[in-house]
Amino acid sequence: MSTTPPPAPLVAWPWWRDLAERLGRQALQAAIPVLAVIQAATGHITVSAVLVALAGAEVIPLLKALLQAVAGVQPPSGTTLWVVLVDRAVPAAAGTLLGFLPDSWLGLLSMNWADDLTAAAAAGILAIITAYVTPPAGPVTRQLAAARSTLRSLRTQAGRYGQ
Repeated sequence: MSTTPPPAPLVAWPWWRDLAERLGRQALQAAIPVLAVIQAATGHITVSAVLVALAGAEVIPLLKALLQAVAGVQPPSGTTLWVVLVDRAVPAAAGTLLGFLPDSWLGLLSMNWADDLTAAAAAGILAIITAYVTPPAGPVTRQLAAARSTLRSLRTQAGRYGQ
């Protein structure tokens, strides 16, 4: 029996790998809406505008990962699928919206809220699609696999009845 305590979550290699996966997913989920809004708003895409928006979009997943590691705040393992999908979509949407916030309070008045909220909603939808197509490891994978199985069986049944 070992008397060495297990490493803290922030020191363990799996936590850092999970964090890198989360941040990578968020960057991919936010990139398309961010690029679309910047292109529509300015007519051209600058590297600095994209980097600032994507860096802002990474704040929410980073805070979420820290809360999950330090305080253990996460959906329970028996959570229904819609709660898991909301848990994925809301941080993606909030992070994307955060990436568009101006640097001053006065800038909030001149923000293009329609485009920014559309981009946030698109990031949330992309987060749900990403969670379905390439699910992260863990209990969520089992729930998404069950949802895929149900969809396949419904398609099969619909095909039988449609003939």
